[in-house]
Amino acid sequence: MFNNKNLIFMPWLLFALGISTLGVLAYRKNFDLETENYYAAELTHGTKMEQLRRGRAFKPLLSYRQEENGLRFGFPANFRANPQFRGEIRLFRPSDAALDRTFPILPDTALQQQVPAAELAPGFWKLQLAWSLGKTEYLLEDTLTLRP
Repeated sequence: MFNNKNLIFMPWLLFALGISTLGVLAYRKNFDLETENYYAAELTHGTKMEQLRRGRAFKPLLSYRQEENGLRFGFPANFRANPQFRGEIRLFRPSDAALDRTFPILPDTALQQQVPAAELAPGFWKLQLAWSLGKTEYLLEDTLTLRP
C-alpha cells in the first residue's frame, strides 16, 4: 500500500495540515479588545494615571464584597454629602465584551449599593469605580472573581 517514497512525504503533509488547521482556528477566534480606539486612550493615559493616584486615597474608605444576591458596594459619607458627586461602577469581562456592564453610583441611605447577581456571570471581572467631586475626577481599579 505505502512504499518508502510515499512515507517521505507523510510528515510534510501532516505538518501542512496542522498549520492549516491552526490558521483556520486562529481566524475564527473572537478577540475582544479592551477599547476600540487605542490611540485616543493613549492620549488620555496621563489623565487616567492622575485619577488613579487621587483614587488610591479613597481605597480604605470604599468597600465591595460578593453576597448571595450580587455585589455590595460601600461608600464614604462625603459621596452623598457633596451635591456635585457623580460616579459609575464599571465591570469589564475580559473574555467577553458583550458582558461588560456600567452602573451609576447611587448609594442608599446606608451608603451601600447593590449590583444584582442576575446581571453578572460568574468568573473573572475587571472593576473600575470612576467618580468626580466637583471638577476633580477619581478612579479605582481592581479585579475580582465572582463565584456561581
